[in-house]
Order: sequence, then structure tokens, then C-alpha cells
Amino acid sequence: MAKVRLAYFDNIKGVLIILVVIGHLLEPCARLGSVGLAGFRVLDFIYMFHMPLFIFLTGLFSKSVFKNGCFRAEVPLFYFAICFLLYTGLMVEKCLLGSNVSFNYLTLNGRIPWYLMVAGFYVLGVPFFARLKPLVAVGGSLAISVLAGLVDGTNMLSASRAITFLPLFLAGFYLSPDAIIARMKGGAFHYRWLAALAAVITIAAAAMFFQFCGLEKLEFFLNMFYGKCSYTDMLSTSGLDLPLVVCMLLRLLSYAAIAVIGVALFILLPTGRVPMLTNAGARSLQIYVLHPFVYYALGSIGFTQNVFASLPPRWRRGGSHVARNGSCVAPQYIWWAPTCLRWDEGAHRPLD
Repeated sequence: MAKVRLAYFDNIKGVLIILVVIGHLLEPCARLGSVGLAGFRVLDFIYMFHMPLFIFLTGLFSKSVFKNGCFRAEVPLFYFAICFLLYTGLMVEKCLLGSNVSFNYLTLNGRIPWYLMVAGFYVLGVPFFARLKPLVAVGGSLAISVLAGLVDGTNMLSASRAITFLPLFLAGFYLSPDAIIARMKGGAFHYRWLAALAAVITIAAAAMFFQFCGLEKLEFFLNMFYGKCSYTDMLSTSGLDLPLVVCMLLRLLSYAAIAVIGVALFILLPTGRVPMLTNAGARSLQIYVLHPFVYYALGSIGFTQNVFASLPPRWRRGGSHVARNGSCVAPQYIWWAPTCLRWDEGAHRPLD
């Protein structure tokens, strides 16, 4: 079962890390107005679930951090060390590229390394989480995350994101990899095909939802998916006028959407090796650490802006062409991570 589980979850991580790269390539579309509308729609769809599912997987493999009363302190230290090294490297690169930057190791300027900081804090909390009843922990964290949007968000220690995504970490923490495989891949042949069909329809429906969103709604949802903004900030940035209770309901619905799309992906992806996905998943940490340097370099020459400016008008309005174009560019990053570097083994093996 162990070999099947590794290949299966590496496939899932492979899909998610490719979406991370595509999402960062498309991030400038949020500032391009109607020129980048198609990319903005794809961006919102990706951001709705890609990092939440990564955090779910982090929780899924975090149980062994605290076992038989012993806490493995090297695991959170590993996350924090990589976080601060990555942040330092990115800020140095931005300085070399001519940007004005201010170093702040407590806020990380709200940028890419936030996941590593949040993962470190989650793992530090594992001894406490292990003593809670799952329903109390997940339900309580869900209520706190929804209510937290009523107060001003903060990048300090990535606190806003840590609160927003905590229900996903705990959901993974209280499940087991074997149980997920049994649920997602069990059943009769015809049942699996029906589940796969339902999964495809679900993902297509979620993607189509954003095709009917204008710039204001796309901006609102993007800020919600970032997980670092209060409801008031989301509304003021997007220009929408919604009651706060509606914002709270939308956040709850976003968690439901993450769960549904997550189940869909888990059903669709195979348990056996798929070379590109499995290798990308096995090296997901290397890719996560290395790709921002390429992303910042491309951003300094206006790569995404120039690509969208050159697209025909009909491509700018629809998302399918952009998704196809981005999916061709992103895998090139996957092989930038040297196969001899196994930085993620130190994090993955203690968490199995």
C-alpha cells in the first residue's frame, strides 16, 4: 500500500504544483483590466483550490511529527529555515532587478514563502491538535476562519492565512492516506466511472462559473482566495457593495467548493506512476522554491503583459485558450529542479 500511496499523492501534488506555476504566471492578469480578462478568470479558478489542497496534504502527512509523546522539532525548523532562505533570496533578486524592496521577516511582504511559514506553525500545533476531537477542531476552526474576516487582516507571521486555511490542514490531519485511497479508488468499476464523470462535470462547472464574472467579482474572489484580506478590504478593493453576512456565506461556500473539487481531483488521478506528474509531485518543494526566481525575472520584463497584449481579442475574453497556453509553458519549470536534489525528502518522510 505504501508504494501505491506515494505514487498517488505525488500525482496529486504534481497537478497542484503545476497549477502553482501557472497561477503565478497569470497573476499579472489581475492588473491588466480587460486585456487580461481571460487570464484573470483562469487565475481565480486555480487560486480557489490549489494552495488549500496543498495545505490539506500537509495536514494529511503531519501525524508522525508527534508520536508516542515525542515531538519532532526538526520538521517545523525545516519549514522555517527554507521559508526565510527563500524570502531572502527573492528579495535580493528583486533588488538586483532594480525594484525597491523592504525586508520584513515577520510579514514576508505577504509574498510566496507564506506557505512555508504557515506550514511551520501548523506543525508546531500538532501536539495540541492531536488531543482535540476532530469534529470540535475542524468545526471550531471553520467558525473562527469565517469570523476572522470581520477584522482587519494582517501579514504578521502570515496570521490571516494561517487562520483562513487552518480548517484545511485539520481536515487532512484527522484523515489517513489509506482511508482516502479506499474511499476515492474503491467501489465497483461502473461506480468509479460514474464518479469520474461527476468529477469532470464538477471541475468544468467551477471553471465556467468564473467565465461569467466581470472584473469586480474576479477581484473580490481573488482577494478571498488569497486568504489574507478582511471582508471590508475585499469589498473596497473590488468596488462591490455586499453585506458582510453575504461575504461570510461566500467564504463558507468557498470551503465547500474546495472540498468538492478536491474530491473530484482525487477521484480522477491515477494511483500508479504518471512520469511527469509523479516526478513533479516528488519534487514539489524544489519547484516551489525555485520557480519564483524565474517568475520574478519574467515579471521584470513584463512577460505576461506582453503575451496577453499580443493575443487576439477573442483569446483575451475566453479562458480555455489561456489555460492551454499556460499549461504548455509551466511544465518547462518542472525540470529546472535538479533531479539530484531531494530537499523535500526531509519534509516528506518524517510526515508519512
